Amino acid sequence: MKEPSKTVSESVKYLGQGFLLAYYLPALVFVLVHLYVLIPASIGSLNLSREATKKLTLPLIGVIDLSSWVDSFLWSLIVGIALLVLNNILIRLFEGQPRWLKNGLLSHLTRRNQKECRNLYSKLASLQKKYLEISNQRPQSEDAKLESLRLEIENEHKRIEESKSQQTLPHNVERVCPTSFGNAYAIAEEYPYERYGADSVLFWPHLRTLMQEKAPSHSLRLTQQKTVLDLSINFAFVSGLVTVETILILVFSGDKHLLLVLAGVAFFLSISFYQASVAAIQGMGGLIKISFDYYRGLVLQAFNLRMPENLSEEQTVWLKLAAFIRRGDAFYFPEEYRDAKKGGNVTEEKKKDE
Repeated sequence: MKEPSKTVSESVKYLGQGFLLAYYLPALVFVLVHLYVLIPASIGSLNLSREATKKLTLPLIGVIDLSSWVDSFLWSLIVGIALLVLNNILIRLFEGQPRWLKNGLLSHLTRRNQKECRNLYSKLASLQKKYLEISNQRPQSEDAKLESLRLEIENEHKRIEESKSQQTLPHNVERVCPTSFGNAYAIAEEYPYERYGADSVLFWPHLRTLMQEKAPSHSLRLTQQKTVLDLSINFAFVSGLVTVETILILVFSGDKHLLLVLAGVAFFLSISFYQASVAAIQGMGGLIKISFDYYRGLVLQAFNLRMPENLSEEQTVWLKLAAFIRRGDAFYFPEEYRDAKKGGNVTEEKKKDE
């Protein structure tokens, strides 16, 4: 087992590397484009002298030397920190989660995706719900009906797989987003609950922390994939900003050719990095699925609970444990699955000490 100090130092090192690559690099490109293209073009449109375009005076900030590399690196650091602070907001924007996007600007995409989701999964969800209701009652007379439902569910799965070679939408229509990025993320969030009854949003911070010590190589892969994701998001965002700013400056600037080229390149990069972010979130989703498939037992161990013998019981455990964490009342805790052997060993050790 690694020493705590070594684990902390490695985490800090990876965080530093991640910041430089995922936040500082896009910020540096963003600042350089402004200092050496957009700001001079804006000042040039005012017909100022050549010397006057080298310096810019801003309220509360002072004079910015557009020819100074020190200022470039300093402003890049400030913009990089701003991107880090805005990370969760940018992810929600890429998901299309804000109401003004989901039910406003992108409402037609939301409705289209929800309609496709219902066409694909509504019958399957109904069959699965009926199967669970009957199987939980376990009457002997219903065995034939259960077998018939199994066949129907299997046929429905085959129909879906033939029409969609790869899942692009979550099964739950409430999780559907207007963007490909948001739907890829929703699929990853939905997976642990559908398979094991584990709420991924609630249990992921617990599992992520435990894997840093118990599964360091997998934890490192998650960190690296998150860096790739953030890099793609930030480059897509700053490229989009540059595109909008360049188009606005084009209206007033006299040098059209360079700005037209810049607008085209920035727009292309914005679309390309958005597509890269979708691929990155799909990769991240795959790693999240593996985390729950292979390592979810670490969370139960941390709560001194044993892994149930079958999947139905395990789903019950996760649901009860989630209720206990959210609400705090002791009667929600799945006491019947407490690890008696582990508790017994602790009691025996106390007796020996006495």
